[in-house]
Amino acid sequence: MKVYLAGPMRGYDNYNFQEFEQGASYLAWLGHEVVSPHEIDIQEGYVHAKFHYIPAYASFIPHVRRFSSVNLTSKFDIQTVLQRDIREVTQCDAIGFLVGSDDSVGARHEAYVASVCGLTFFEVVPWIYFAETGKSDQMKLAAEIQADYWSNHSMWAEDSF
Repeated sequence: MKVYLAGPMRGYDNYNFQEFEQGASYLAWLGHEVVSPHEIDIQEGYVHAKFHYIPAYASFIPHVRRFSSVNLTSKFDIQTVLQRDIREVTQCDAIGFLVGSDDSVGARHEAYVASVCGLTFFEVVPWIYFAETGKSDQMKLAAEIQADYWSNHSMWAEDSF
């Protein structure tokens, strides 16, 4: 399944790239094709990110990047980025929301577009929360429960748009 990863960025340390990295890594580990704005921002040169790779917590957890700084480049234009992100949402099968998405104007707009397009909604609890326990079975079960629940529920009431 192709999943767009939504979440808060503005107002967070390093634009919340660490949470996006962990969420994207988790979804990829579950076998999804992930579309994450943090990764696109790096690839398209909208941000300059300093990072290093950290070792996996356990054999079933992939290596991820640890971001030490994330800065916008002069190429960054919020209108262009938001338009790009909305286009990306329309090309996905599902949308996963990081913690704090309900307070994010961008994520709320992405949610509206996703609902109009009929995408599956679910909350993403990155593997980091399960990695410390070393219990891959719990991690997979949590992912299945989340996907099942959010495929039938919206985290936002329709009248909130």
